Amino acid sequence: MSAEHGTDFGAIKEWKDLGIDGYQSRTKTVYQLYCPRYPERVKLSNYKNKIVTDVTKLAKAQQQVKVTLPINGWVFV
Repeated sequence: MSAEHGTDFGAIKEWKDLGIDGYQSRTKTVYQLYCPRYPERVKLSNYKNKIVTDVTKLAKAQQQVKVTLPINGWVFV
């Protein structure tokens, strides 16, 4: 993502458990990456579960004021 967006993208480890892997400041977009390593994780249901889990984590983090960034979009990669 840094190669694509340069210094406008930040990958921050502290956000990992909050449903965010990175943030693009210009567009105020958060990114969540998913790289299944095992064949059993490539089912559509695994992707859906990952999306629901991470969006829920982000919403909870926003409610608890752990994430205060302005967010206009959420991208699952």
